[in-house]
Amino acid sequence: MAKARKGDSNAWKHIYQSCEKPMYSLALRMVGDKALAEDMVQDAFIKVMDKIGQYRSDSSFWWWVRTILVNHCISFLRKNNRWVHQEEAEIESRIQELGEQPEIMHEKQLIKVLERLPEQAQRVVYLYVVEGMTHKEIAELFGKTQSFSKTLLSRSLSQLRSWINTTH
Repeated sequence: MAKARKGDSNAWKHIYQSCEKPMYSLALRMVGDKALAEDMVQDAFIKVMDKIGQYRSDSSFWWWVRTILVNHCISFLRKNNRWVHQEEAEIESRIQELGEQPEIMHEKQLIKVLERLPEQAQRVVYLYVVEGMTHKEIAELFGKTQSFSKTLLSRSLSQLRSWINTTH
């Protein structure tokens, strides 16, 4: 890390190689397109390089990199009105795992229901349900408390359940 901070290209190469696959996997799950995921990884890694001086070793480096990537993907998806993406079946499955037990519905119906949530609620549901992030991680990402994440998730899932029940 110290070598990378000083601009050592071999150190950056090593860091990139160790982060590339998990970054790509995460970006692909978020944006749903291989070429776009590659772009997201490259853009986010450039941000990592630019912001390396801001990294504090009190949290894991991967968590810091992941936060930059997630924020970059969310920003891109918001700008391009693509926040709800191609993982509707996974979202439905995870909601069921959480004990919400919605009836099986057509993917387009699920997209419509999710899009009805406010943008911030969509993000929290996605990060918790699909990405498997903890309330603590989500709170840190948003700069809020854990109760913010828990409350917004609970209200969002309750609202989704209500909307799902009225569509059948």
